[in-house]
Amino acid sequence: MGRLAEYRKALSTELKSAVKRRNTETFRVEAAEGNLLPWNRWATSRPNETSILTDANGRTEVIIDHPRSTYLVCGGTDHDFRTLGNTSGVEIGGPRAVRISSSGQVRGELTVKLMLLEFDARRRRIGEKSVSLGSAQVIYLSDETEFVLPTIYLNGRGELTLTHLSMNLMRSSGQETLQTLDVPALRHAVREVQSVASSLQQMLLRPSMSATGQEPEVGAENPYAIALSRASLMHVPFYEGVRGRKFENETQAIADFVSKGMFSGLSCTPLIEVSRLPREVQLAWRNGDVPEILSFLSLPRTQLGELSEFFDASLIPLSVSKKVDHPGGAVGWFMDNARADDFLPTQAHAVRWNDFLEAIRAATDSELESVRAREPRITYEWDWDGERRFKEQARRERDSHKPLISVIMPVWNREFLVSQAIESVLSQTYANFELVVVDDGSDDRTLEIVNEFMAKDDRVRVHSGGHRGVSHARNLGVEQASGELVAFLDSDNRWEPDYLEMMEYGIRMGAETGARFAYCGLELELDGRRAFRAFVGGRKDLEARNHIDLNVLIALTEEVRSIGGFDESLRRWVDHDLALRLGERSEPYFVPVIGCIYDDSRSDKERITTSESDNWQWVVLGKALQNWEDHREANVQPGLTSIVMPMYGQRHMTLRAVKSALGAVTGEDVEVVIVDNGSDFETSWHVRAAFAGDPRVVYLRLPLNMNFAIGSNMGALASRGEYLFFLNNDTECDGDWLTPLKEGISDPAVHGVQPLLLYPDNSIQTAGTVFVSDNSLPVHFLAGLPPEDAVSLKPVHAITGAAMFLRRADFMRHRGFDPLFVNGMEDIDYCLRAAAGEARFKVEPDAVIYHHESRTPGRGDRLVENRRLFMQRWFGKLPASEQARYEPHGFNVAHLGSDGLPIPAPRVLLARNERGGERWGIKISSIGGPNGRKWGDTWFAESLANSLENYGKTVVTYRHGANQDTSKAMDDINLVLRGIDRVAPIPGQVNILWVISHPEDVTLAEVEGFDLVFSASKTWAQRMGRNSSRPIEFLPQATDGSRFNRHVTDTGVRRGPLFVGSVHPGRRRGIVEDAVLMNLPITVIGGGWKGVLPDGILESERIDNRDLAAAYRSATRVLADHWPEMAEEGFIQNRVFDAVAAGCRVVSDPVAGLELFGGAVQPYHSPAELAFLLSPKSDLAFPSDAELALIADRIVEEHSFDARAKQLIDSVNRLFRPRI
Repeated sequence: MGRLAEYRKALSTELKSAVKRRNTETFRVEAAEGNLLPWNRWATSRPNETSILTDANGRTEVIIDHPRSTYLVCGGTDHDFRTLGNTSGVEIGGPRAVRISSSGQVRGELTVKLMLLEFDARRRRIGEKSVSLGSAQVIYLSDETEFVLPTIYLNGRGELTLTHLSMNLMRSSGQETLQTLDVPALRHAVREVQSVASSLQQMLLRPSMSATGQEPEVGAENPYAIALSRASLMHVPFYEGVRGRKFENETQAIADFVSKGMFSGLSCTPLIEVSRLPREVQLAWRNGDVPEILSFLSLPRTQLGELSEFFDASLIPLSVSKKVDHPGGAVGWFMDNARADDFLPTQAHAVRWNDFLEAIRAATDSELESVRAREPRITYEWDWDGERRFKEQARRERDSHKPLISVIMPVWNREFLVSQAIESVLSQTYANFELVVVDDGSDDRTLEIVNEFMAKDDRVRVHSGGHRGVSHARNLGVEQASGELVAFLDSDNRWEPDYLEMMEYGIRMGAETGARFAYCGLELELDGRRAFRAFVGGRKDLEARNHIDLNVLIALTEEVRSIGGFDESLRRWVDHDLALRLGERSEPYFVPVIGCIYDDSRSDKERITTSESDNWQWVVLGKALQNWEDHREANVQPGLTSIVMPMYGQRHMTLRAVKSALGAVTGEDVEVVIVDNGSDFETSWHVRAAFAGDPRVVYLRLPLNMNFAIGSNMGALASRGEYLFFLNNDTECDGDWLTPLKEGISDPAVHGVQPLLLYPDNSIQTAGTVFVSDNSLPVHFLAGLPPEDAVSLKPVHAITGAAMFLRRADFMRHRGFDPLFVNGMEDIDYCLRAAAGEARFKVEPDAVIYHHESRTPGRGDRLVENRRLFMQRWFGKLPASEQARYEPHGFNVAHLGSDGLPIPAPRVLLARNERGGERWGIKISSIGGPNGRKWGDTWFAESLANSLENYGKTVVTYRHGANQDTSKAMDDINLVLRGIDRVAPIPGQVNILWVISHPEDVTLAEVEGFDLVFSASKTWAQRMGRNSSRPIEFLPQATDGSRFNRHVTDTGVRRGPLFVGSVHPGRRRGIVEDAVLMNLPITVIGGGWKGVLPDGILESERIDNRDLAAAYRSATRVLADHWPEMAEEGFIQNRVFDAVAAGCRVVSDPVAGLELFGGAVQPYHSPAELAFLLSPKSDLAFPSDAELALIADRIVEEHSFDARAKQLIDSVNRLFRPRI
């Protein structure tokens, strides 16, 4: 250690001295060693428009004289810019970090960004890192990075003077390498230091990779390895979990830590969390500076403080700390000297050292199992040589006994695909087979085609039946099979010609190890790439994810029959289920060939994989993992309550939930079963260790996230309690929750009890689950109200799974939560099943739990699908409306809203008094905040609201975001002004859809959901109306006559042709482009045009909507354009109505329906025609001034918002007055 410290000090001194001497010397910029290129050699994306000058001192000046983006690549030539990485780039070798520093000056309107492009060994670009100009920063590279390429991005006009730019590759020792670019002073300094201490430097450099690509061993003579070993900081079991791999010994673990772990910020001991260290120590850690780390750890205990959740050095007794003289400081001393029953020095947890170590070991063991479970089942590479060798061996070892193979092919309406599948069977090199085609009630030509094959080849047999599903068809085929072996092929796939030959040999080989079924690889196309499903695994792997496709599976026929064939209750994932059940009797044998070309087309809507929910995969896994029969009465402890708490990540939240639950009860009548649903190792070991040695806490880790249902069920099966309390890990118990819950369930008529759940703001999250509308989803009772409202609560039909207290025997009898529901609806489904639809659940307000709702990652990912499955199961059997439940609590249900999803959940709006007048809610797509005033939808809605209010209506407006949250919509009329946002109808309200823009986004299904549908386009209304059961009325856009009329006084500013509107990426303004092309004298007002238009055209970037009429009237022409989809469908935008109402002449791109304006709007069809219409010569093409005045008055009278409001009101009154 002394030699290392002396070297570090000497190196620092020499570097400072050399840099100081550099200030008085002149150095020439040289090319660096190896393949590094000098920094004063640049490649640019625009060599003809970019001036680059570099002086003798290395100062580079870049002058840009165009507004477009420019890239400058450090090293290379102009011609190789577009092949970045092919010939350029710095080969980094071992280092995983790069230090970049720069300084310079930017002048003008120039945006500068310094980037470091990363390339892999094949020089493929895999990422980039951004660095601030004028700073020094360490960049950590990915493990795949082999080359880096510094690049400068510039945008705009201006000058960049680059006075300093350096890149230093960082070694694991923390020192910079000799490969330093464009900073001669630093390079010179390093060379001087090298001459002083080259031998020590070579000792500290990270060993390079060997020719075989294997990781090198850090030998015992390596000073960093020696230092870490003496410091006793490496805890191998912990580091194995961190890295997700095994190490043979401590030396190998240290080598990995020094070369990789430190640079990734990983810790080698559970007693140190790198993120808790001082910032400069964290940097030293990531730079691999072991001496600096050991120097810090040698500080007095009071200065070290809390190094992790489990180690606070300041808590080590003073009498002990005085004896601490250890290379690893207090941490190393504790790891070497702690006794088994010593408590860790921490106030966070009461954990003994031996229990802590056992928890770490258990966490690592389960993590290594999870690593295997997480391995991808798909690969993009295949061992074709290995396949060839296997096939050669199979042909050499052909057996004279060729067992009959029965090929089962279910078909249903496959007239265009079945021939290809049958032909792939008939072309097999293995001839001793029979093809059993089972028709599942086809009503097309499928059966006729199969019969044609049967007439030509007596190996083809067909069986027909009613349409009972693919599993029934396969079972029928197995029943009819005559072969010793059975294989399966779907009618939309095909086998390779030697598939059966290879599989017969493979299962023969597998029989030597007891295998009774075999499978091989499958080729498919995934994301446009050739991929292979060819994972080699057994039953344990199948319990995590499937890797055996039915199309490449072969088994003994009697084996399939003995397990009962296919489970016909499953709608999907039947191959996984079959493989799991076959795997209970023997491990599968993998045949290393590609046997099937899989058609993964998603265009066929009748395929099970596209028509049935993928939630069925969890049903299959649940069926395999959950053994209800063996666990019903096993090890049940009377009086014990088992808290079952699934978690996925969120360790701090879980720790709080468990501690609050245990802290609120006394005695030993509670246990907590934490079900870790595949969390990362960081979460797993922390939670395990926090409760290590506590007999009340059981930790169960699943290899992958099995979701709430399976996780909860597995926790229940692992529990011992007479009572089960399913409790979310995002909860906090308040006071004695157990006594009221046990008292509540003591009533035999009560099936389950729920505490009162509150939000963190103390409002009610749920006081039970109730149904407020017939055949609709339920809602949380009294949500959002004060907890004092939750009194005299009556039994309910369902309670939330976030805090559900049940008898274990009942839960086992009903086989727990149904895994078909993935993180949603499983609790309501259970309650309806368990209580047979009766109100047998109770809420105990004396038991209070706070719920930090929806904090679990992925909780709502399958919300819509869960609802669909729930309604599919329970529609017509749900409890009748329970709105009367609110009355005893002083409330009436004022309105039912919707959450806006395709299968909506009601949103209850309560009122304590009678409703007022008719209320209209206008939904628009404008964003919220001040910027929403720039949207035309905002002004459109405001004008329409004013007109509706003139007729005595109450009107509210909902912008983007709020327009989807219908829980706050206390409205009678739901009026959707369809723009960018799709807004769902609200049950119980009169729903009006007025399509004013973006018609291309509107679907027939959307239209069908509304009571009244209007369109601003006559042609679209007619076209859509022909396919819709809803009549669609033509209701064009409108103008606000109070603001847009011919009596508005102009501003006195005389303009030529005027265009008002913004531009943004993805939006072309064709009429402006054409005017610029023809060099026409137009004026533009709007955002996004700066730097785009020629000088003298842009007047300003914004105009108040209230000033628009005056601006229009000051112009000789008003220009209007439309989104291509709107123009095509005949949607005339609002600006046209406004301009004509103001008495203006308007020029527009062609749109159907412009005749509405009596010639005041003239369309153009070419730039030349536009030039004519904008010139004074075209005045005769427009109506006269007198005629324009009459047209303007007519538009104000007939097409005002007052007129539109009256038409909407009349339509509602005529058709729906009884409803409102």
